[in-house]
Amino acid sequence: MNRPIFIITIGYIIGILWGLYFKISIVFLYLIFFILYFLSENFRNTFCRYLKLIIKFKIMMLLVFSSIISCTITEKMNNSFESLYKNVKEIKLQVQIIGNKTEKEYYNRYKAKVLTEKYKDTYLYVNTKEELQYGEILNIEGEYSKPSEARNYKGFNYKEYLKGNKIYGTIKVSKIEKVTIKKDIFYWLNELSLKIKGNIEKTYNPTVAPLILGVMLGDISLIDEETIQDFSQSSIIHVLSVSGLHVTYIIYLIEICTQNIFGQKKSRIIEIIMLLIYLAITGFTLCVERACIMGILMCSSFLFYRKSDTLNNISISALILLIQNPFNLLSTSFIFTYLGTIGVVYFRPFMQETITNIKIKSPQIQEKYTNFCKKHTSFIESISVTIGAQLITLPVIIIKYNFFSFNFIITNFLIEIVTGPIVIIGFIQIIITFISFQAGIAIAKIVQIPLIGLSLTSKIGTQFTFMNFKIATPETYQVIIYYIIIFFIYKLYKIKINPNKSFFEKKIFNIYQKIKSNFLNNYKKIFIFFIIIFFSLKIINNIPHDLEIYFLDVGQGDSTLVITPQNTTILIDGGGQETFDVGKNTLVPYLLDRKIKQIDYCIISHFDQDHVRRNFICFRRTKSKKCFNFKAISTIRKL
Repeated sequence: MNRPIFIITIGYIIGILWGLYFKISIVFLYLIFFILYFLSENFRNTFCRYLKLIIKFKIMMLLVFSSIISCTITEKMNNSFESLYKNVKEIKLQVQIIGNKTEKEYYNRYKAKVLTEKYKDTYLYVNTKEELQYGEILNIEGEYSKPSEARNYKGFNYKEYLKGNKIYGTIKVSKIEKVTIKKDIFYWLNELSLKIKGNIEKTYNPTVAPLILGVMLGDISLIDEETIQDFSQSSIIHVLSVSGLHVTYIIYLIEICTQNIFGQKKSRIIEIIMLLIYLAITGFTLCVERACIMGILMCSSFLFYRKSDTLNNISISALILLIQNPFNLLSTSFIFTYLGTIGVVYFRPFMQETITNIKIKSPQIQEKYTNFCKKHTSFIESISVTIGAQLITLPVIIIKYNFFSFNFIITNFLIEIVTGPIVIIGFIQIIITFISFQAGIAIAKIVQIPLIGLSLTSKIGTQFTFMNFKIATPETYQVIIYYIIIFFIYKLYKIKINPNKSFFEKKIFNIYQKIKSNFLNNYKKIFIFFIIIFFSLKIINNIPHDLEIYFLDVGQGDSTLVITPQNTTILIDGGGQETFDVGKNTLVPYLLDRKIKQIDYCIISHFDQDHVRRNFICFRRTKSKKCFNFKAISTIRKL
C-alpha cells in the first residue's frame, strides 16, 4: 500500500469533521459501509468492480481506525470546551504566562496556560492593567467570560476562532499574586525573539520596520490597517506570513555556510536545529509549523538515506497539527497554507504545460509564442506557480474576503522578484546586527530597496480597481462542486501523461474522450442549454416572495435590512462606533453573505453617529441607488 500516512491523515480529517458536525456515532456509519462493502461481493456489476478497485480493504481499515480516533478526540475536546463555558463564572487559578503583551485600549492582554489541576493544560486570555512577563507563574482571581458566537448570519464566530488557538475564554483579573518566573528554553527563545524584533525596529526606517517584521517573522501587529488592505486587494497578503519560501532560504543559507566546514550530515542537523529555533521565534503559528515540519522532514530524509516524498511530508505535517489541536482544521491559516502548498506542488506542472501548449490559429504568432515559452521557462514557471496556488485557494479567498482580483498574476510575479532579496539579505542582517549594530544598520539600508518595491507592488490593487471584484459568499455545495471539478481535471491530466495506464485509468480516459467528443460536436446546443438555465434562474429569482426583515447586530446602534416581495432591498441605518468600522467589517460582509451586491434604498432615521457613522462605506461599496433621511420624506411611496 502506497503512502499509508496519507490515508491515515484523510481518515483523521473525516473523523474531525464528523465529530464537529454530526451527532450520530461514526461507528454506525462504518458499520453500514462494511455491510454494503461485503454484500457487494455477491454482485458483479460495474459499480461494485470499480468500488473494489478504488477502496482496498487495508485502505478502508486505516480510514476507519484513524477517523474513529480523531472523532473521539474531537468530541471529548468539544465537550471540555462546552463544560467550561457553562460551569465557570468567578474563578481562582494558577497560570503561567506564555505570550507577550497585547495592548488594548483599557488593559493588557496575555495568553496563559492553566496549571491548576482541575483545568490543567487549558489556555486562557488574561486581561489586566498590570505589566506581566513571559514565563511568570501567577495566582489570579477574576471573572471568567466565554467567547461570543456569531452575532449575525454567517458572521465571525469568535468562539470557534479561539478553539483553533486552544483558548477557552477570557479572565478579567481582579486580584493577582506573582509566585515565580519559569526560565526554561521557551523563555530564552522568547527573549531572543524580542531582541530580534527590537533590533529590527532600531535598524530599519520606522516606515518599513513593520513590513520587515511581517515578511521575516510573520508579525503584522505593527502594520496599519490601510497597508493590510492594500496587500489584500493586490492579492499578496500571503507575503506577510512565513511560508515554505522562508524555510527554503534558511536551509540554503545554512548549507552554504556549514557544508564545507562540517560536511553534509552535520550541516543537515544544524539546519534542523535552526528551523526549530525559527519556529519558536515566530511563535509556533500554523503556517510556520507546516513549513518548518516539511523542511525538517526533507532534511531528515537525507540523514536516513530516504527519498523525500512531498505528499508524505504534507500529510505528516498536517497530521501533527491536527493531533495537536483538531480545531486547527477549521482555521483559515491551516486551510490557506495547505491548499496553497497543494496548488504549488501539484498544479504547477499542469498549469505550466497548459500555458506552454496554448494553440494559436496564426502560424507566425504560434511560432513566436512557442519560442518565447522555451526561452523564458522560469517566467512561465513563476506564472504557473501563482495560478496553481490561486486556483486551489480561490473559494477560500472568496469566503474569507468576498473579493477576487485579476491583479494577482502581475503582483505575484513582481513580489517573486523582490521577496528573495528581502528574505536572504534580511536573515543576514538579523545575524550581523548581533555582531555589529552599525553593520546591521548599513545592511538594513540595502534591504529597504526591495522593501520599497514590495510596498509599491501592494499599491497596484488600489490603482487598477477595475480588476477587483466583490463577490457574494458561495454556498457549501458550490465549493464542493468546484473542488470536485478541479480534482477530476487534475486526475485526467495525470492519466493523460501516464504512458502505462491501469485498466481503471483507461476506462476513465475513454469516458473522458467520449464526453469531449460529444461536447465538441454539440457545443452550440450545450451553450444554448446553459443560457436557458441562466435566464430561467433569473426569472425564478424575480418571482414575488414573502417580505423579509432582518435586524443586524452592529454593536452600538441599530441597523435593519428589508427585502420586499419584489426583491427590492432597503437598508435602514448602519450603526457606528468610534473604534470599529461597522460598514467595512459587519455591514458589507453581511450583505454579501445574503447574496446582496446592491442596495436599492438606504434610509437614515437620524444623524447620530451610532446610526450613520459608517453608512457611507456601505453606501459606496454596495452602490446604493438612493439614500434618504426620514425627516426629509413626507410620504414614503409604495416600494
